[in-house]
Amino acid sequence: MKHTLGKTIKFFHFSNKVIVWTLVITVVIGFFAQLGKTYNYFTYVDEDISRSYKDIDIVYRKMIETTTRVEAVSQNYMKYESTLFTGLAQARNRYINASTVNDKVDAANSLDQELKSLAIYIENYPALRSNDNVTKLIDVIIEDEAELAEYKRTYNSRISRFNTEVKSFPYVLIARPFGFTPRPYFESVK
Repeated sequence: MKHTLGKTIKFFHFSNKVIVWTLVITVVIGFFAQLGKTYNYFTYVDEDISRSYKDIDIVYRKMIETTTRVEAVSQNYMKYESTLFTGLAQARNRYINASTVNDKVDAANSLDQELKSLAIYIENYPALRSNDNVTKLIDVIIEDEAELAEYKRTYNSRISRFNTEVKSFPYVLIARPFGFTPRPYFESVK
């Protein structure tokens, strides 16, 4: 009887170790699976945001080209508005030379303000408003701004979701160590 009881105790002792190790291995595998799943999710969202930004970048580059042409046509009429043209040139160069998406978002927000100033100045020059070339170029800019507004809404919506998740528990434990940090929004120009 004693001999059977000893074997039973050893068996239970052995099976408890197996159960504990099985649970530990399962938890570790589950943790790394969730870590990988969350990392892949953030990578997907990050790429989705980058694709959205590329649409915006294309329109901004087109607008930069158009504003350069407007500036060339307008300078004869607006000889005394050098601060406007200087500000516009600086904003364009800042956008073109920005190396990261965050820097480009900041530069684009500045460029939007300068474009708004350009529109205000053009309104103050009736001869300039009546110039067919300027009118056509301004129409192109207005169309681009409408397209840009839609792209910005999409981008900001994705940024909002991404930023919320990057800051939320438990994602913050995974996002920050892997370099996923909140991103800036595009501002709306009023």
